[in-house]
Amino acid sequence: MTSLSDCSVAWQYLSSFSCSISDNLKVKRFICLTLELCYYSVMIAQRFTFRLYPTVTQEQELYRWRRMHKDLYNAAIANRKTQYERFGHAVDYFEQQDCLPAFKEVWHASSADGTALRSLAPEYKALGSHALQATLKRVDIAYQRFFKRIGGLPKFKSIRHYSGWTYPDGAGWKAHTIGDNGYLELSNLGQIQMRGRAKVWGTPTTCTIVYRHGKWYASVTVNCTLVPGQNYPKVENCPDRIRAARCCTFPKCLKACL
Repeated sequence: MTSLSDCSVAWQYLSSFSCSISDNLKVKRFICLTLELCYYSVMIAQRFTFRLYPTVTQEQELYRWRRMHKDLYNAAIANRKTQYERFGHAVDYFEQQDCLPAFKEVWHASSADGTALRSLAPEYKALGSHALQATLKRVDIAYQRFFKRIGGLPKFKSIRHYSGWTYPDGAGWKAHTIGDNGYLELSNLGQIQMRGRAKVWGTPTTCTIVYRHGKWYASVTVNCTLVPGQNYPKVENCPDRIRAARCCTFPKCLKACL
């Protein structure tokens, strides 16, 4: 990983060019190029999706966990609606997060026909607290979008429209791979075979389990250290779409852009 001092060296290298950048376009190009050099010399997050191949027992458990997260999502919406309509109290994310420990003690997940599974309760203890917090955060984001008038009022979701859940950090899961196939280990479930290939790999940070069209997927966010000369996404909103990070050497590209 390139340090901040390396970015300073890059800045000094840019400043050594004896070219006029007095006009507005030259200034934009100069600033954009410098920012892109620093951007591509540090770690960035990229997302890669792998196909999961769980066993029959593991798939049944994944279905159950998906339904439990859906029930938590709907319960969080019902709590906000009830508190506001009956008591005029606006519930926020932190208040619901503080209630999670008590929630896991008493809440009973529903079965496919909507009846409570009393014999299995309290089963939310098997799920990671951070994953449950991420589900509550999903509700909070939906309400924030509604308050900003960029989204509709959050509604209850059926299992058909609830695709999966997220592990927002390294707790509760681990990816045993270097970017080419491997295994995904989930707490209280074991290792699940996964297949897929990532162009680059680094440190996994988040994982989202998704059920789509009868198949299970793991969408993993990875912090990658980018290397000049490889094909990476360009920096967005760049006025000239400079391709410094796609070139084999920086000087050639810099002289062409300035």
